Amino acid sequence: MLIPGYARENALLFLVANKVDDTQNRVVTTEEGRALAQNLGFTQYFETSAKDNYNVEEMMLSVAKACFEAGIMDTVHGGN
Repeated sequence: MLIPGYARENALLFLVANKVDDTQNRVVTTEEGRALAQNLGFTQYFETSAKDNYNVEEMMLSVAKACFEAGIMDTVHGGN
């Protein structure tokens, strides 16, 4: 497991690349990011830019949806 002792075996893991607006300093390509996420067993990979508000809302909604579908939201809110 990638983060032993910190997460359950069935944890949803999301890899989020931020600052994709900073193309001059970019060191990881989209393809490399996706491949890394897949190789490490992450649930999803996202590229975002908080500065440009690029893909931030979509990422947050996708994370929330995945948590809801996995029943995690019920656990967080005490099953109500």
